[in-house]
Amino acid sequence: MLAAAAALLTPLASVAPAQALAPTPITSSRVAAAAPAPDDEKIAGFTLAVLPDTQFYSRYATTEEGKQFQTRYGTEPYTAQTTWLAQNKDELGIPFVTHLGDVVDQVSQPNQWIVADAAMKKLEVGGLPYSILAGNHDVLNGCEGTGCTDTDRNLGNEPYLKTFTRARAAAQSTFGGRDSTGFNEYHIVKEGGQEYLVLALSWQTSDAGMAWANSVLDAHPTMPTVLTSHQILNIAGDGVTAIDTPFGQKLWDRVIRGHNQIFMTLNGHHHGNANRVKTNDAGSPVLQVVNDYQMAYQGGNGYLGLYEFDFTNKRIVANQVSPWVVAKPKNLISEFDQAVLTGANEQYTVPFDLTARFSAIAPGFDPGPADHTSYSAKAIEILHKDFVEPTRPVREPAANANDYFHAENTVAHWQFPGADGQVVPVGSTVADLTGANPLKRAPLINGAAEGDVKISSSHHYLSPTPTSMCFTNTNRNTGRHSYLETALTAPLNDQQFAAGYTIETFVKIDPSWTSNDHRWMTALSSGGSRGNAAGADPELTPFFMAVSNLREVQSSAWPINSTAKTNWSGEVMADTWVHVAAVNDPNTQVTTLYVEGAPVLRNISAAVGVRAVVDAAWKLGAGSEWGAPDAGWFGCIGETRVVAQPLAPSQWLTSRTETASAQAGLASFADTFERTNGALGSSWTAARGIWSVSNGTARNPDAAPGNNLAVAKTRELGDSWSVTSTMAVAQYANNRHWIGVAGNVHGEGNSLSYYTLRVAPHDQNDQAARWALLKVTGSTTLSVLQGTLNFGATTYAADRTKPVTLSLSRTGSVLRASIKDSTGATVMKASQTVPDDAAFTGGLTGLYSNTGDISALDFAMTTSREATTPGAATATLAADGRDAVVSWKAPTDDGGLAVTGYTARLMRAGQIVAEQTLPGDARSARFATLPAATYTAIVVASNASGMSTAPAEQSGETKVVAVAPAAPAAPETAGGPGAMPVMWKPVSDDGGSPVTSYIVTLLQNSQIIESREVSAPALVTTFSDLLPGFYTATVAARTAAGTSMPSVVSNESAVEFRAGEFGIVAITMDGANGTLALGVPSSMTAQIGNPTLIDNQSVSTGTLGGITVSDTRFLSRDGWTLNAKVSPFVNGADPTIIIDARQLGIAPRVVSSTAEQVAASPAQTAGESLYPAMLAGAPAGTKPGESVIDAALTFVSPTDKLAGTYKSMMSLTLVSR
Repeated sequence: MLAAAAALLTPLASVAPAQALAPTPITSSRVAAAAPAPDDEKIAGFTLAVLPDTQFYSRYATTEEGKQFQTRYGTEPYTAQTTWLAQNKDELGIPFVTHLGDVVDQVSQPNQWIVADAAMKKLEVGGLPYSILAGNHDVLNGCEGTGCTDTDRNLGNEPYLKTFTRARAAAQSTFGGRDSTGFNEYHIVKEGGQEYLVLALSWQTSDAGMAWANSVLDAHPTMPTVLTSHQILNIAGDGVTAIDTPFGQKLWDRVIRGHNQIFMTLNGHHHGNANRVKTNDAGSPVLQVVNDYQMAYQGGNGYLGLYEFDFTNKRIVANQVSPWVVAKPKNLISEFDQAVLTGANEQYTVPFDLTARFSAIAPGFDPGPADHTSYSAKAIEILHKDFVEPTRPVREPAANANDYFHAENTVAHWQFPGADGQVVPVGSTVADLTGANPLKRAPLINGAAEGDVKISSSHHYLSPTPTSMCFTNTNRNTGRHSYLETALTAPLNDQQFAAGYTIETFVKIDPSWTSNDHRWMTALSSGGSRGNAAGADPELTPFFMAVSNLREVQSSAWPINSTAKTNWSGEVMADTWVHVAAVNDPNTQVTTLYVEGAPVLRNISAAVGVRAVVDAAWKLGAGSEWGAPDAGWFGCIGETRVVAQPLAPSQWLTSRTETASAQAGLASFADTFERTNGALGSSWTAARGIWSVSNGTARNPDAAPGNNLAVAKTRELGDSWSVTSTMAVAQYANNRHWIGVAGNVHGEGNSLSYYTLRVAPHDQNDQAARWALLKVTGSTTLSVLQGTLNFGATTYAADRTKPVTLSLSRTGSVLRASIKDSTGATVMKASQTVPDDAAFTGGLTGLYSNTGDISALDFAMTTSREATTPGAATATLAADGRDAVVSWKAPTDDGGLAVTGYTARLMRAGQIVAEQTLPGDARSARFATLPAATYTAIVVASNASGMSTAPAEQSGETKVVAVAPAAPAAPETAGGPGAMPVMWKPVSDDGGSPVTSYIVTLLQNSQIIESREVSAPALVTTFSDLLPGFYTATVAARTAAGTSMPSVVSNESAVEFRAGEFGIVAITMDGANGTLALGVPSSMTAQIGNPTLIDNQSVSTGTLGGITVSDTRFLSRDGWTLNAKVSPFVNGADPTIIIDARQLGIAPRVVSSTAEQVAASPAQTAGESLYPAMLAGAPAGTKPGESVIDAALTFVSPTDKLAGTYKSMMSLTLVSR
C-alpha cells in the first residue's frame, strides 16, 4: 500500500463504468464479459483466493488503536477473512490462498504483527496453504528506487522475516523455496492431477531477486504460473483502466514476458480494482489484475478476491466478496456493507481458454474431471444465506450549477466558473453565492507566477459546477505557492460555529505530487494562528483542511470548548477527485470526516465549533504558520461550501435538488410491501381492522368491523398532500368490495375521521364498478361528497378483474380524486371544495377497506409540510454485570417523519467510548464486557431529515464493577541455548479492569522452577541460565480486581547451550617435574553478542573468559605455550549455512601472573585470523607460577549470510616447551 494511516472510506455509489475495448487481437486490453454457465452445469476447475492489502485490519485491531473493529462489531476483518476461507475451502474448491502484501500498516508496531500472525494461523490450522509477500508497509525501507530493494535491507532486523519465517513458510504443504533474502518465495499447488506454480515477489524485488525468479521459472517450464507482487499495475484517473507502473514494466520485461507459463499476475498497493489482458512474447494472453481495498470503508471492509478457473466454459470468473460484512451485527449494516461487490471491475468474467493456454507449455494438459457446479455461484449463495444486500443510493450528476441541496445557514459558497485554461489574475475575485465573503487572489510570493492558478474543466462527477480552480508549480521547500483569501472584514472570519458546521469541498491532488515537495499542503484554512493555548500545533490556523505527507486527508480544528484536535483519513490517490466533508454536531460534540461519502475511522469527540481569530482572512489554496501564508495546495479545488450547522449526507453538494428534498423529508414516503409476511411494519399502524403484509401486498383479509384503516405514520400532512395506491380485491365473484385511500386521518379505533376515495370494482350482482369520495367521522358515519354508495350508479369503465390505481390529493381547500386502470389510462377524475375544518386538516394518510379481502400492491404519499429532524430521545442506563444496557423512549416529536434509526452512545467522563447504530423500532442497546468505570449514555434519533439536533437528554450515572480477568490462552515457548522465552497474548476479557501484570511460571516435569511477575503491557519474558532439558510454562493475568486462573500449560520446549556461545575442550600435558595444568571453569562458554552494524556488516563482541595456566615445574622450568583451534561457525537454524573461523578475531591478554615473562600473542583481525593460533606463552628457564589468560573476541558476519545464532568449538592445547 502507498501510505500509512487510517483511511477507511468507500467511493460514492455510482461511477459510470468504462467502455470495454473491442475483442480484437491487441497487446494490452481490458477484459470483456462472457455469458454465465447454467447453475447446474458440471464443470472442471478450481478457485484461487486472494487477500489484498490487510494493513488497516492489522492496525485497527490493536489496543493502541482502541481495537476499533472488535469494539464496534465484535469481530475483526482479517480473522473473519481467513476463518471463512478455511471453513469453505472444500465447498468452494480453494486449494490455495495468496496474500498481496502490506500485511501490516506500521512495520515497527509489534501488536500489528501479532494480529497478522493470528489471522494467518487460521489458514494454517485449517489446512489451507498460502503464499505471502512483503509490501512497502512491511519493510523498514519501504521506499522506491535506489537503495530500496530486498538486498538493501538488514535481514536480521526485518519484522516481516521474524513473523513469516523461512521455517514457517516451509511448513506449508505447497512450499517450494525462498531466495537468500527470505522475501521472495514460490509454491507448487497440486489440483486436478496437475501442478501449478505460484511465484510471490516482495516489495521492490532486486535484480538478484528477479534472477532467482527466472531460475525458478526455468526449472518449472511446464507449470502454469500465477505471479504475485505488491506492485505491478496502477489504476488510471478514471478509476477503471489498468496502467503500468515503472516497477511493473520492469518486472514484465525481465521476468513475465519471456516465460510463457505465466498466465496471470496479481498485485495490490493501488486502491481499487482493474484488469487487462496483455500479450507476451509467445503471443499468449496474460491476465493482469490489481486488487486493493485498503482505502474503502472500514479499511477495506474485509473484501477478498475469488478467481474461479473454469476450464469447461473457457473462462476466469472474478468475484470480490466480504465474509466480514455478513458477520457484522445486522443492526450495524450500512449502505457501504455489500457482501458481494457487483461493479464492472469487481464482478466480471474473462474469456480464457485455460486448457489451450496450458497445453502450449504442457502438451497433453488435462484439467481434471468436470465434477462440480460453479464455485462462484456457490460462494455467493453461502454469503447470501442469511444476509440481504443493502440498497445503495444512486448519485446523479448535477443538471446545472444550481442543482444541489440549498442549505440554510450557509455562510460561504464558492463556485469557480470560467473557460478551461483561463488564468486567474492577481487581484481578481471569486464571488461568494451568499454575497458576504468573496475571495481575491493574493499577490505573488516566493517566485509564484500569475499562470500558476487557472480554471479547469476537470471536476468531480457529483460537483454542481463542471469547473475547478487548479494550483500549479507549488513547492514546499522553496515556498512557492498561490492562494485566494477573504477580505479582513469578511463575516466568515469571525464565525465560531457554535451551532456546529459542515465544511465541504471537492479536491484533486496533482499527479506529480511528492511527499518531499508537497507534504502538508492545505486546501482551505481559517485565519490567524492558534497560539499555545490550543494544546497542539500552536503555529497553525484554528481550522484547516489539508493533505499530509502520506496523502491522508486531515481536518483539524481548535474547538471553542477544548484543545485542538484532528480527524484523519487514510491515503487518497493522486489525480483522483474526492469529495471531502467535515461535519461538527454540537449535540453529540462529534466531528466526523467523510471522504467520498464514507466516514473515516479516526474522528474526534468533545468538540464544538471552531475558535475564530477576528479580522484574519480565510484562505483557499493555502494555510499559514504564525499568520504567514504557507503550505500551498498542489492540485485542483472544486466547489466549496461552509455551512453553520451539521448537514446530513443527503444535504451535501453531492445531492441533487429533487433527491435532496426527498431525502431531507420534503417530499414523500413510499412502500412496496416487499418483505416477510407478517405485520405491516414500523411505518404503519392498523388503526381499525386487521392488516398484514402478505406476498408483497398490504392485506385486510377480514371485513370486521368495517371501514377499516391502515395508517402510514411517517408524515404529518401540510396544506398540500397526495396519496396513491395500486389496489385489487382477492376475489371477484358475487361479492362487493370497497377499497380506497385516505387523507387527513386523525384518531384510531372508533374515533377515526378522514377523507377517502373508495371504489368497488364490482358488486354482488356483477354490476358496473362504482366510486365515492367520502368524509368519514366517528369511524362509521359516511358523508358522500361525490359519487354514490348505491349499486349500479356512478360507474367508471375499467377491467374489474385487474388492479386500479387510486389517487387522492388536497391543495388548500380543494380535494382531487382520480382512478387509473391497469393500462395507466385515467378513467375517473373529480374535485371537491371542502370547508376549513381543524378536524380535517393535517393528520396522516392511509389505506381503506370495507368488507375485507383487499390487497394494496404499493403506497406513496407526498406533502408540502417541511419535515425536521426528530426531538430528543430520553435515555436510561443500567449495569448488568460487566455490561451496560441503555434503554430509551422515542422522542415525542418525530419531526414529521418516522424515526428511522437511533445512535446510542456510551460516555465516560464526557467522552464517547462506544456507540451503536440501531433501527427505528429499537428501544435498547447493550454494551458488553466494559472496563470498570462510571458511565452515562445519550441516544440520538434520526429520520430522513437527519440526526436530531435537539439537546440530548443524558442518562443518570451507572457504575460497572470489575471482576477477576479470564485466564489467558496457553502461552507459547521456544527452545533455545541456555534460555527459554515465554510469549502470550492479552487476555480476551480483562474483567473490566486493566491488566497490571502477568504471573509467569516455569515448569519442568510439572514442578515449579521459577515464578515471576511481569508488568503489563509486556507479553514476553525470558527465563535465562537454564540447564539443558524440557520445560513448559503457564501464565495468569492480574488486575486490581484479582488474579485469573493459570492458563493451560504451554507446549514443551527444549533448552540447549546458551545462544551465541560455544563450548571449550581443554587438553593438558604433564610436565617433567611438578605439573603443568590448564584450568577451565566447568561448562565454560564464551558469549559473543550485542551485534551492531558497522559499514553494513554485523559485528558482535565478547570475551573468552579467564583461563588458568598452573606451572609448578620449579626444577626443569621448561616454559609453555597455550594454543587455540577454532572450528567453522554453523547456523543454529540452518546447518547448511556456515561461516569460516577466520571471521573470529582474537586479542589475547595476560590478566595476572605469578610467573615470569608470561606474554600474550599479538591480536588477530576478524576476517584475517589464522587457526590454530598461539594465545600466550612463557619461555623456558623462567620462574614458573600461575597465570590467568583472557582474550577479547570479535566476530564479523559476511553480508551474504543470514542473521541468526552461529555456534563453533574452540579447543585449547597447553604444550610444554
